[in-house]
Amino acid sequence: MNILNKIYTALIILLLTSSIFLVYRSNQKINYRAGCFSAVPIHTRQVFFTDTRSTEYGNFYEADPNYFAWGQVDQYFDNNRIDVPDSLHIEYFSYTDSVFYNSTLSLDRTDSTWGKYVKTKEQLIFTLGIADKGIIKLWCSTPILGTQLILAEQLPAVAPKPEDLYYREPLSKAQYITEMFSLLDDSIKNNIDKQLYLKNYKDSSDYKLPEYIFN
Repeated sequence: MNILNKIYTALIILLLTSSIFLVYRSNQKINYRAGCFSAVPIHTRQVFFTDTRSTEYGNFYEADPNYFAWGQVDQYFDNNRIDVPDSLHIEYFSYTDSVFYNSTLSLDRTDSTWGKYVKTKEQLIFTLGIADKGIIKLWCSTPILGTQLILAEQLPAVAPKPEDLYYREPLSKAQYITEMFSLLDDSIKNNIDKQLYLKNYKDSSDYKLPEYIFN
């Protein structure tokens, strides 16, 4: 009986510990929204948030290569019951320079600005801006804390891997680029040829989130 009692006691302790941990992890989950805009036409392959504590992805609606304007988000994706992200993965093809970008960027929780958003109980709203030459900006917003720039990077161009060149079927780099340009409106192709989209947003840090997004 003593052995059985010890086994039962151990099982009860294990169940209680598991329950406490699950409640603790549940309390760490939040709801947040994520939106994206671009200043130049891009073909987004992947863009998402991750957190080392889980395998969940925080999703964005992808930018439309035929609709782009700096500061204008088409729609925000609602990510519910998910961990606060600690990294951003972004992978895309830029039409203006026919270059591929693929990077995973850390969100520094020791940064005083980002740290305030990590600790708040308000819903977070993330806005990602993508400009020419691999320039990206990430803002975070809440009604009380307002909007602050929490990440600004210039991504390095990368050589595409074979899996990066898959579009309906495996393609060469030249074939892939040709296929991507077939998706663009002719007017945008002409503007790219005239270099009309080459505006420098490297020093841009301000973004005003529309008030209705908070509702």
